[in-house]
Amino acid sequence: MPYGITNEEMLNLTPSRAYNKMNTGKRLCQGPGLMAYLIHAAIKRKIDIFCGHRLVRLVTAHQKVTGATISVKNSEINVRARYAVLLSIGGYGWHPKYSLQFEQLPEWHCLLPPTIEGDSLLVASDVGAAYIPYKVVGGRPGYKIPGEKWLGKPVYRSLINEAGYPHSIIVNSSGKRFADESNFQELADKSGSFERPNGFTNYPFFFIFDEQYRQKYHLGPVGPGEPFPPGLLTSSRTVDGLAKKLGIPSSSLKKTITTFNAFARKGIDLEFGRGTKAWSRAFSGDRHNKPNPNLGTIEIPSFYGVRLTYVGAGYNGGYMVDEEARVLNARGEPIASLYACGNCVSFFDVGPIYQDGISLAKSIGLGYLAAYSAIRNAGKQVH
Repeated sequence: MPYGITNEEMLNLTPSRAYNKMNTGKRLCQGPGLMAYLIHAAIKRKIDIFCGHRLVRLVTAHQKVTGATISVKNSEINVRARYAVLLSIGGYGWHPKYSLQFEQLPEWHCLLPPTIEGDSLLVASDVGAAYIPYKVVGGRPGYKIPGEKWLGKPVYRSLINEAGYPHSIIVNSSGKRFADESNFQELADKSGSFERPNGFTNYPFFFIFDEQYRQKYHLGPVGPGEPFPPGLLTSSRTVDGLAKKLGIPSSSLKKTITTFNAFARKGIDLEFGRGTKAWSRAFSGDRHNKPNPNLGTIEIPSFYGVRLTYVGAGYNGGYMVDEEARVLNARGEPIASLYACGNCVSFFDVGPIYQDGISLAKSIGLGYLAAYSAIRNAGKQVH
C-alpha cells in the first residue's frame, strides 16, 4: 500500500503520480503515521523507550508476575513491575516452525521485521499462559525481490493494490482465475482454499500482466516503465511462451486471458465481479481507466508472470485474554498481574475490521483496557 501518501491523494492521483509522490514525500500516513503519532505521544509524556532490548523471561513470585528479565548487549537485567506487566511483543512470523503450524499453508513468509521470532510463545510456556491457534486471517498473496534484505533477512511484500490494476490477473497452476483480484480479502481467502483429497487447489499461483501494465503501473518498488530486478519474474513475447516457462497449461492460460479480455472490453467481469466493490475501484484500481477502474485487456507483448507466495503478519496464534486484556491460563483463569495486547494476542476478532494499522488498533484497545485494569486492581484512582 502507498503509505507515504494520504487517502485523498490515493483517490485523486493517477497510479503513476501516486507512486512518484509516495517515493518522494516525507510524510508517514496510514499505519506508519499512526505509529509515529504513538511514539510522539510517548516521548511527550517522557515515557522511556529502550532500543535493542529483548524479553528473556517473566519473573514470578507468590503466583504473580512481578517483573521480567531483559537481555541487552550480551548481558541481562531484571526489571520490577510497579503494578503489572503488559506484553506487546508481536507474533511468531519469523519462527521457522510456528509460522507454518499456525498459518496452515504449504509455504508462508512474514511481512514484519525479522526480530518477530515467536518470543511470545516461549515466554507464555514459562508462566502457564494459554497460547491458542485461532485462524481467522488467511495468507495473502505476496512476493520477494531477489537480493532485497531487511536486517539480514529477505524482504517479502504483499500484493494488494497492484493485483487490482488493469491489464493483470492472478491464476493458479491450471492457468485459471479463482477470485476477484481487486479485493485482497477475497483473494487471500481463495488463494488458500483447501479441499480433500486434492489439497490446496489454487497453489501455486501466479501474477500475470502485459506491457500495458508495466508502462502504467508499479510493482512494489519498481516504478512504471522501470527495469525489473533479475529473478523477479518470467517474461515472453507470447502467452504460450510465458505459460511454458511458468509450467502452466498454455491452452488454459490463453483461454483464461481471452475470456478476461472480453470482460475488460465490456467493463464487466461476469466471472468474479472484479471492479464492482467501492473499495476496489478507489484503492485498488485506476479511476482514469474506463469503463472499469479494475479491468484492462492483457494483449500487448511482452507478457510477464510472477510466482506468488503466501505472506502475512503472523497472528493466527497468541495469548488467550479476557475482557480486561488479562492473560489466561488453560483453565481460563487470569494470571495475576500479566496482560497482553497487539499481535501476541490470539486473533479472535471477527467481522469488519479497521484496515490501516489493524495490529496497532489491537494494541491501543487492549492496551487501554490493560492499563485501566492494572491501576484499578492495585487500588489506585483511575482518571
